[in-house]
Amino acid sequence: MKTPNRLRICSFIQYYFPIIGGTENQAKLLNEELVRRGHSVFVITSKVPGQPTNDDIGGVQVRRFCFPPLFWRPYGPSAVRFFSRSLRMAFFLWRRRKGTDVIHVHLLREPALVAAFVNRFLKKPIVVKVANSGMVGDVRYLCLLHLRPFFRRLIDELPHAVALNSEAAAEIAATFPATKVIHVLPNGVDHTRFLPRVQDHPQSRVCLIYCGRLASEKGLDTLLKAMIRLRSNLLVDQLLIAGDGPGRERLERLCAENDLEDRVRFLGRVDPETAYARASIYVSASRAEGMPNAVLEAMAAGLVPVCSNIPGHQELILPGITGFLFDTGDDAALATYVERLAGEEQLRKTLAVNARRRIESGFSISAVAARYEALYASLWEPGVEP
Repeated sequence: MKTPNRLRICSFIQYYFPIIGGTENQAKLLNEELVRRGHSVFVITSKVPGQPTNDDIGGVQVRRFCFPPLFWRPYGPSAVRFFSRSLRMAFFLWRRRKGTDVIHVHLLREPALVAAFVNRFLKKPIVVKVANSGMVGDVRYLCLLHLRPFFRRLIDELPHAVALNSEAAAEIAATFPATKVIHVLPNGVDHTRFLPRVQDHPQSRVCLIYCGRLASEKGLDTLLKAMIRLRSNLLVDQLLIAGDGPGRERLERLCAENDLEDRVRFLGRVDPETAYARASIYVSASRAEGMPNAVLEAMAAGLVPVCSNIPGHQELILPGITGFLFDTGDDAALATYVERLAGEEQLRKTLAVNARRRIESGFSISAVAARYEALYASLWEPGVEP
């Protein structure tokens, strides 16, 4: 079968812009890049109050359905609503079948179940992206659901899955052994948006930044413990924490209890470009990730990443070349790396340049979109290597 020059791609995702999150951001970036490359993309997603049913965002057509979460009782009104909405979405996909070449499902969650069901009848090339792994992973989420043996059989019928890191790939292989091919593809970043700042004079003190959700799995307590160790270091200015979440109140209380109010600033939700421009080092002590947008953005912006040694970071950071990795929860190691970078400006500059180059060479959204194009082509022509 000949691969068309202009693919018609269905992007199936639980939530979409203007809902903001890591997966939503990646889907929007990829979809708009595919449109720029000449393809047609339409999105099927959930509708929240105040959003239009039909939308056009960046040249991408969006169709929203009321689609409740799947943490429901196995029987009862909530389950009925779920299956009712699922059937509507399945029928919409069926109506669009002649205008669809590839179905790309983002997240191994509710849309994946609908797509797996519809795939029994459509027989279209379909890819499911597993965006997270570990304690907050997609596979773990699915295994917690009611009726999971039924869902597992459905997902097992899908021949292709995309994993962001090696841990996610292993989880897919162990849980869904019938999945024929697991492709490991990274997230991407718009490196033309996130640019290194121009420094007119040497920095006397360095600033650290974390950007993301304030939740227990992000390990922010480790960052605060490291700041306690760095309190007497005059070369380290502040830790900026950009973002919000359920853990903010507890973190602010910890800062007050340890006299860190002048060393740690909570910025709330801010423009990430502006926030990165205020720092030299990006820190993350997260306990589980897929491939974090914030680390990609920070590296593109010329910040040196010092992050926990987990699969989501290992695929991005080359220790001693583009940044540093420390064992999860090891605040002493984190503080040591920060002290070294603060005291060695040339090392900091070298690693920052290398981090930016690594993003340009393999993690730009254009490079990632090209790899997805190759994957789609391989689904149309099985002999083509993605």
